[in-house]
Amino acid sequence: MHGDLAGRTAVVTGGGGGTGVAICVELARRGADVVIAQRSRNNVDELVDRIEELGSRAAYVETDLSRDEDIVALVEATHERFGGPHVVVNNAVDPGKGAAESVTREYIDRTIDVNLVAPLRLAQEAYPHMVADGYGRLVFIGAIQSHSPWKGSVTYAMAKAGLEGLVRSLSVEWADTDEADLTANTLHVGAYHKGYEDDDSRPIEDRYGNVPPEEDDDALTLVGRWGRTTDIANAAGFLASPDSAFITGQSLVCDGGRLISRKPAPQSHL
Repeated sequence: MHGDLAGRTAVVTGGGGGTGVAICVELARRGADVVIAQRSRNNVDELVDRIEELGSRAAYVETDLSRDEDIVALVEATHERFGGPHVVVNNAVDPGKGAAESVTREYIDRTIDVNLVAPLRLAQEAYPHMVADGYGRLVFIGAIQSHSPWKGSVTYAMAKAGLEGLVRSLSVEWADTDEADLTANTLHVGAYHKGYEDDDSRPIEDRYGNVPPEEDDDALTLVGRWGRTTDIANAAGFLASPDSAFITGQSLVCDGGRLISRKPAPQSHL
């Protein structure tokens, strides 16, 4: 364990799947207690066991991010159980599929609520605790689709693009919080695998994001391979840590250079 988050509490939304699992484990390795917030208990019990195996505490709070009362209850439960929260990783996502000419207002509202409004509300609820404890890290998981959108994902792209404005605004508005070391940043991710392999012989975080060598050979990135969920988790762990104290209001792209590779993507990799 690195230990740079020892004594801190982290909330990870959508923590029980793919990227979320890797982020939870990375934060636990750094010493943080972890609260997993999502609607279902999928993978949660095993993930809690894994976090405790690493020496940290863990809990699950059932949370529907489209419900404001759930967001309030999440922060209250976190504070009562472990203190804080000191770190919030907004990882939960609504994929927002739908063509621009036909997507409904109901679907637009739902996508924006989960991907953009909920992260702001969670930040608002966590803010007083971060100020009181003198430490705060807000990490918003974005996507390279905010810069290079897919067809049929207009609401997803617009919501993820909105995260950049959100973190800049929070960084400016909360910059005069002299008594707290508080930052907010976006982590735009892309070109990585989330696939799950059912193999109980390996730790839960090692079952996600594995890529066959022949697929890596065809990677459309500049680093010569597809990303893994651990690549995203390592970046999120850094932004959650004290080492990132001089970085705020920024958008870090973690995509192996995919955005600038100019390699045409086959439909299967879009």
